[in-house]
Amino acid sequence: MSRFANFGGNWNNGAESGSRYVNTNASSNSNTNNGGRGVCDDSFLRSALSNRRCRPITTKGGQLGCPALANTFLGLVERGVAFCETRSQLCMGKKYKRLFEQIITKENFQDAYLKTRKGKRNSMSYLEFKEYSPLNLEMLRQEVADGAYVRAPFRNFYIHDPKLRLISGLPFRDRIVQHALNNIIEPIYESTFLPYTFACRPNKGTHAGVKYVQSVLRKGKTTHFLKTDFSKYFPSIQGEKLYKLHESKIYCQDTLRLMQTITPKHETGIAIGSLASQLNANLYGTLADNFVHYKLKPQAWARYMDDMVLLDNDPSKLRDMKEQLEAFALDEMGLRFSKWSIASINRGINFLGYRIWPTHKLLRKQSVTRAKRAIKSLQARGDTVALNKFLAAWVGHATWADTHHLMAHLEVS
Repeated sequence: MSRFANFGGNWNNGAESGSRYVNTNASSNSNTNNGGRGVCDDSFLRSALSNRRCRPITTKGGQLGCPALANTFLGLVERGVAFCETRSQLCMGKKYKRLFEQIITKENFQDAYLKTRKGKRNSMSYLEFKEYSPLNLEMLRQEVADGAYVRAPFRNFYIHDPKLRLISGLPFRDRIVQHALNNIIEPIYESTFLPYTFACRPNKGTHAGVKYVQSVLRKGKTTHFLKTDFSKYFPSIQGEKLYKLHESKIYCQDTLRLMQTITPKHETGIAIGSLASQLNANLYGTLADNFVHYKLKPQAWARYMDDMVLLDNDPSKLRDMKEQLEAFALDEMGLRFSKWSIASINRGINFLGYRIWPTHKLLRKQSVTRAKRAIKSLQARGDTVALNKFLAAWVGHATWADTHHLMAHLEVS
């Protein structure tokens, strides 16, 4: 009689199930001892499940088991990441090995060089590198491959945007290394990010975030919002917690060492102004993203780096979410709110430079005030080149709002 091997057991088979169980049965046997049942073999997840009060739930595919298991597996399948309530941390799926070999290829460094030179062709560090670019690029690649690469010190300066910010720049060659690293690891993390975070991501950005929030308002299912802002976000990021997130996805020690050369592991705070800082800050923010999405569960939410908006139809529920999020951010991320507010959507949501209603958007008053001052200053100096550049950028931002009368008043188009 022919027999076949059945890996995984059966839903109804109790102990005789799991990813390591194999059942053999006659091909003519019609009993229910066929099929597969996935059981978590990870000791941490088994412990997490045992610490929860579980009750069966039903999904489109039938009974899936306890909510913890469902949340973990569905989260991994649909989002590439799941939130484990018992440990207040991310449960990442696949770990990636042998990434360093991809980072140090000549093709990757050439691509990184081309990306880095965009918008930098008048900088002195680019002109110096460009003079012998093939040789300089190969020497830099070899430094990284040999583990001899050392990041240059940051060049620090301040900007007002609108508040005072410390920006840390790097020489051209160091930015090439960051692009080479980012080319390989960014797609890994991008697949785990939830779609409601909009900072420094492909096909995202401020305007995409504003459009999303307004689209939620237009559905008419939310009446109030919670707006939060983390205080000193970049300077407060804890290196140890950040690298726990990195190590949950990357299992390549050479890659992790290169990352630590760029962003030290045993420090608090990351520099503003580099490509690595953008990715690190976004990754750190996923702790808050997953807590909001999987634990607090507002009707909708959006984040742009340190700014978050939660939307719901119950202000008391939003106040409770604020208390939980504030406690989580302090305990698990070392972050504090600099400000927060809960209000009706009729007041307009102040987010990403706009005030947003279901029917229209307006520029923030501070944006208009700063634009008027800048235009007046540049006109007084007679710097038409700088004035035209400023107007091109600002008008591009302003035209996403209802600004016809404002443009007429400022006499710009």
